[in-house]
Amino acid sequence: MLKITRKSITYIIALMISSSLCADFKIVGGINLSNYIYSPENENLTWNNKKGPVVGIGIEKSLFRPVILELDIFSLSKGSKNSSSNSPDLQFNYNLNVASLSGLIKTKVLHSTSPYFLGGIELSFLFSHKKIIKGEEEEEIDLSDKTKSFDYGLIFGGGFEIEIKERLYLFIEARYHLGQRNILISETEESMKTKAILIVVGAKS
Repeated sequence: MLKITRKSITYIIALMISSSLCADFKIVGGINLSNYIYSPENENLTWNNKKGPVVGIGIEKSLFRPVILELDIFSLSKGSKNSSSNSPDLQFNYNLNVASLSGLIKTKVLHSTSPYFLGGIELSFLFSHKKIIKGEEEEEIDLSDKTKSFDYGLIFGGGFEIEIKERLYLFIEARYHLGQRNILISETEESMKTKAILIVVGAKS
């Protein structure tokens, strides 16, 4: 099991700062479709994808051709939409605001303009978690005291980048984030894990 410590997170941030002078810098934006993996399963509950924004920055450092180390910081809104057959007139929206640190290994197929594949790990700060109940009236419930401060998971994905001039690239990318930690603070067997599909575009120089 991956163990998260403040020391490891501090090390990742320091590595990004110290490496930025000899690495490619990138800026990204896009959307994510997120959902929760909830257990135990309840046949009366339906969990649906929730759309949210993604913005971030990152750096890339070539290790050896064609392998690249990538470190990113993303801000994104995860969560889910939930409905119950017992309360058909109510809609439950979960909003989870996250700062995501990711360490990835990226492999390019060609030297310049090229498709690529990536994989790695994600460490996340969970800043806020709210449940919004929509019916005849709207009610907001703060779940922060029932939610852990950190999450971690795996990332898989790929994309395509185009070199528009020397050392300037545009790219489009898809990522699948699969959370590995139960984010709920609970003494029961109730479990809630995150998952998300990110579609982002950006520039790298």
